Amino acid sequence: MYTLKRCKSNIFTFYATNKYTNTLMKLLKSFLSINTIYLLVLCCYNNGSAQVIADTLIASQYFKKGDSLLTQRALDSSLSYFQKALPIYEASKVWENVAKCYNQISEYHWRNQEYEQSLKNAKKAIKISTKYLEKEAIQKAYAYDNIGIYYELAIFDYETALMYYKKALDLKKRILPKDNIGFSFTFNNIGGIFFKKGEYDKALEYHQKSLLLKIKKNVQLAYSYNEIGRVYIAKKAYQKALQYFKKSLSIDIKTLGKINLEVATDFNNIGVAYRGNKEYDKALEYYNKALDIYIKLYGDNHVRVSNSYYNIGLIHHA
Repeated sequence: MYTLKRCKSNIFTFYATNKYTNTLMKLLKSFLSINTIYLLVLCCYNNGSAQVIADTLIASQYFKKGDSLLTQRALDSSLSYFQKALPIYEASKVWENVAKCYNQISEYHWRNQEYEQSLKNAKKAIKISTKYLEKEAIQKAYAYDNIGIYYELAIFDYETALMYYKKALDLKKRILPKDNIGFSFTFNNIGGIFFKKGEYDKALEYHQKSLLLKIKKNVQLAYSYNEIGRVYIAKKAYQKALQYFKKSLSIDIKTLGKINLEVATDFNNIGVAYRGNKEYDKALEYYNKALDIYIKLYGDNHVRVSNSYYNIGLIHHA
């Protein structure tokens, strides 16, 4: 059995013979303590798998970068990193990360409104999870979420979407601690279905559940604020809606910058709330702010731009 001391003496041989030496050292030092590095190498050294750790650590950095870009909604850039990570994980047979890549690629596609590709990749995540992972694998739950989004957004089959979201929720309940942030996405999805079915109190219940988890973790608050605001718009509680939309706007500007789709959506939603409250000058101000961003992002010939002009027209005819 190798000791940590013997591993430290052999680690230099590992670095000297590995073709990824310089890259690997930089990556390791950026997020691991030196003793953790030694222990990782020890495990792989004993198994004759030094190359595997080199490859998978590089893949992990690709995945981490892609995930960060996806969170920032830099969609096209994120996809390239997931596509770099995926074949490395497949070659190394790190099956949980293979499933994770397929799920993130699925998310990329539905965020890009490419729903058939999203469904295809979510099914691949389920196939990998079923074949190689334990029966109750968390990546299967995330794939159910992605499949639910296909049925909700691509073919407007809300009952089937709700079925998949509930499958995701049930599986997460068996795997994750109650306060895990992984529940928040599914709560949001279920809330969205009830919103579309006109069951606003149930929608609010699930969005509030999601928000409570996010407040504890201090993550992704803006999305929940926006969704709750939309429910209050539907309930004609415009002042309440404004409170939530403005919270969302403040967070999005700080985290994403002023020229961003999420910020434009916030401006548009605030305009909707002011119009509902018959404060037409303020509504026009925020609709124009949304329009300016949409034009900068997409040019003049885009559906979001035309929708903004329509909203502005409603104000002039009010």
